[in-house]
Amino acid sequence: MVGKAVELLFYARPSIRVGVVMMEADKFQTAIIAELAALRYVLEQVGEIAFLAAAMRPEHAAATRQTAKERLARDTFPGLEAVWSDHLGAVIVDSASAILTNIETALAKSYRRALPPTSE
Repeated sequence: MVGKAVELLFYARPSIRVGVVMMEADKFQTAIIAELAALRYVLEQVGEIAFLAAAMRPEHAAATRQTAKERLARDTFPGLEAVWSDHLGAVIVDSASAILTNIETALAKSYRRALPPTSE
């Protein structure tokens, strides 16, 4: 049962696909999804600001993403069946990578807007 709860947490949308069965998300699941989406948005904005404030370039963000992927891939989740632990780890790696990729993209846009065009 823990595995299904974890799967719903990470894959829930107004309409959830679990295997071949479609289920509607309830009000609580929808609220959790909205809260996670809002947190992700704010985290990406704060991440961009932090990288800019530290004068870090998009290449630094890419290196941070790679390091995070490597570290998170080594995490295990005792108490979960091995298949769920592996699945949860992969979902976390994908989510963290997506957040850091969005920060990297926003950072690159900010630098492009801030730097004057070079004349050739």
